[in-house]
Amino acid sequence: MYFFDWLSIKQTHIMPEGRTLPLVCKLFSSHLDYETGEEFETKSRTRIEGSYSTSISIRCDGHTVEMSGNPSRFDRLDNLFGLASLDDCVTVYNRILSDCGLPPFTPATSIKPLRVGRHCPAYAVGYDLPAENEVIAHTGAVIQEIHVTRNYQVGQGNESKFYRAMASFKHNRRLPKLYQHGVTWGEGSRRLYFGFYSKGAEFDLPRVKSRLAVLLRDGKINQDELDYYERVKQYALHHGVVRLEYKLKNNWLRDKDLRFYRTGLTAGRVADDYLIIAEKWVDSMSVSKVSYDNIGQQLVSYEVCGERAARVTESVFLRWLHGMDLGLGDSQFYVHKKRLLALGIDISMPCDVTSLRVHIRTDEIMLSSLAVPDWYRLAA
Repeated sequence: MYFFDWLSIKQTHIMPEGRTLPLVCKLFSSHLDYETGEEFETKSRTRIEGSYSTSISIRCDGHTVEMSGNPSRFDRLDNLFGLASLDDCVTVYNRILSDCGLPPFTPATSIKPLRVGRHCPAYAVGYDLPAENEVIAHTGAVIQEIHVTRNYQVGQGNESKFYRAMASFKHNRRLPKLYQHGVTWGEGSRRLYFGFYSKGAEFDLPRVKSRLAVLLRDGKINQDELDYYERVKQYALHHGVVRLEYKLKNNWLRDKDLRFYRTGLTAGRVADDYLIIAEKWVDSMSVSKVSYDNIGQQLVSYEVCGERAARVTESVFLRWLHGMDLGLGDSQFYVHKKRLLALGIDISMPCDVTSLRVHIRTDEIMLSSLAVPDWYRLAA
């Protein structure tokens, strides 16, 4: 089950001459550029507080409304499972906009192509720039960033082993960053950044415990809610829940034609159509048991290659395992790399016996997607 864990969205509204939307901001500043004499204003985001110390950031400058936050978390005690539909996320935001006296976010509608310069026509929400400066303008809401997530269970106490194993993969020549409670790829990217982290460990963070203590002290949660939260926490810890999260930035969304809000989009569809990166690595880890002395047999049994080719690839694997020079040309190297990747072994990475997937592919870790228990309170 995939769901959305973050949504940043904005929409510019066409207002009658002389009228504007209500200003919503935290700080309103007026500035003067001494070099050009230009005067301009800035408005910082403010936060709308919900139940259980949740919040969403919002800003309106009179024409453009912007919101960012986790709609799956807003007004909820936890977000172990969240909203799978983008429409449901926008509905959460639109309820907040209604309370602020602002118009709702609406689906984008294309306008016929226009032959103009580099800049968008007045009040157009977004634009693409094909060849010859032909601009396709859109009205409606523009998605600036979304996070798509899913949960896996690896069993209590196996999280660190799982992260070490995943850290032996690289994505588009990007090396992973391994942390105590997670592993990431592409940190700082303006396009795509993803990783795994321990959802169970998140429940035990000092700031989370402090927040719960304050809520209980102030009477904002009752004992029944606290017991339910503890049950969710123990469920996550017992199953060793690790969360896979894709952070999809503006440039990536634009290239995949997902930048403009359209109804019917789900997190599962985004993942199935455009992502499925780490999932392939997870699948390769779940093939079967692997030992150091049967790599050739594994390649044959999974129909990766024939027996003769498997023996050659096995010898390459053994040289890599012992840190020896592989002695391969580029084309030969990529042939053997592709074969071994089918078993979850990436020979383009230095060999680290603590992170080999061969340790995970035993009965130590039973890796699977996390099911939603029938007692779990899904987002309304």
